[in-house]
Amino acid sequence: MKRLLSVLAAVLFTFAVAGSANAGAGPKTVVLKAPMGNVTFNHWAHQKKVKSCTKCHHKGMQKCSKCHNPNNKSMPADYNSMKKACHKACIGCHKKMGGPTSCMKCHKRK
Repeated sequence: MKRLLSVLAAVLFTFAVAGSANAGAGPKTVVLKAPMGNVTFNHWAHQKKVKSCTKCHHKGMQKCSKCHNPNNKSMPADYNSMKKACHKACIGCHKKMGGPTSCMKCHKRK
């Protein structure tokens, strides 16, 4: 039993350390296509500020649009599109942490 607890503690410690030092994991920048203009953000900078991947990637490392789309009937209406999900989550976090909240600060037209 002690051995099992030791192994479990080691595994949890490894995940905790990996989660706090995740900057540099994944792409450096991410581009979200949007009719108002694409949103390009520095993924690595967000990782340094947020610290936990699960803050944004709450369903694992899959594309957000896999769940956040109007065809997904199990998704609540206020999160059933990328626009709604991003506006609710991103702007809410930006308000708390001092990020941009006006449309054209994030949406850039070419």
